[in-house]
Amino acid sequence: MTPHMEALAYRIWAYANPREWDCSYAEISDGTGIGYDLVARVISDKGWAGRVPKGGNTNRDRSGTYVAWHKKGMNVDPNLLAVDQLML
Repeated sequence: MTPHMEALAYRIWAYANPREWDCSYAEISDGTGIGYDLVARVISDKGWAGRVPKGGNTNRDRSGTYVAWHKKGMNVDPNLLAVDQLML
């Protein structure tokens, strides 16, 4: 790995290790400011893929938002709505 990738790996490790790796790639990406694809690449290259729970990554898109709302037939992400927009 290049020194740059090692530096990114350290940032990922510093974020995930205190959380006992109980976080998704998207959460690591959000927490470190490293892009999702680069987080996935570094974790794979370092052999850390087994540390990140698989279930934490299945219902997320690359931007880190849940996509399960779409599977429920909703066409708007309710996480983006204000409280008064959620009340009927």
